[in-house]
Amino acid sequence: MKIKIIACCYLLLLFLSCKKKEQVPIDSKQAYFPVQVGKWLLYDVDSIVYNDFTHLRYTHSFQVKILYADTFRDNLNELSYRMERYERQSSKQTFYIKDVWIAKVQPNRVEVVEENQRFIKFAFPVVMS
Repeated sequence: MKIKIIACCYLLLLFLSCKKKEQVPIDSKQAYFPVQVGKWLLYDVDSIVYNDFTHLRYTHSFQVKILYADTFRDNLNELSYRMERYERQSSKQTFYIKDVWIAKVQPNRVEVVEENQRFIKFAFPVVMS
């Protein structure tokens, strides 16, 4: 009898605690991969290389800055972003340009061309309407 009462209380509590999830519309492209001219990202990078022959470990630390510098139309007449990648060895030095990449936001994914190789960096989630 005691188990039935506990089970009923548990089911009643479970039923009353469930609420319908509220749907909040968002612009998925901007929420997941925000790009705009002038926006920049700064990363602190640590590179560790192990030498198997000498059993030494080399650590190299530097900073990388990625700047969305400009927009242009590619050969398919689609909007693309010019990404300039800068590096510096320490925060006391000035950045120097290392690479220029291209980012293109498609309806279902983000493509980035890094050093002449195209990568799908992000696939947007499926939106149910």
